Amino acid sequence: MGYLFPLHLWKGYKACDKFCRKHGWSFALLLGLVIGSVLGGSLLFNADAAQAAFFSTTEQWMNSSMKMNAEMTKLIFNVLRLSFVIYLGIALVKVIQSARDGEDWQTLARTPAIVVVTVFLGDALAEMITGSGTGAGGQ
Repeated sequence: MGYLFPLHLWKGYKACDKFCRKHGWSFALLLGLVIGSVLGGSLLFNADAAQAAFFSTTEQWMNSSMKMNAEMTKLIFNVLRLSFVIYLGIALVKVIQSARDGEDWQTLARTPAIVVVTVFLGDALAEMITGSGTGAGGQ
């Protein structure tokens, strides 16, 4: 039965492609959204494996000062991180599609770039406010 597997993949691809053409959707975009949702969902519910680079100090501060459930705090911050990553992924797809179509992709890329800078500056300010343990305020 193992030799039939590629045939099933091909039939599944053809059926999905036919469905996408019927409804006017892009197969590549739909596949990217499904894969991104599965990966994002797995990161969301596997909070220990995420090891995010931003807002980790603020998450630790909320765990220690707010006396909230640690799992709830992880869930809240992972939802914030996931929404940020999904937004960047969708914006990147739009920018690439615009560049492929020969349109002005730079104006589309400006907003996500501002969002990235804002999030990282917000993370730096949150570390300064809550204290990261390395500066004079965190000791």
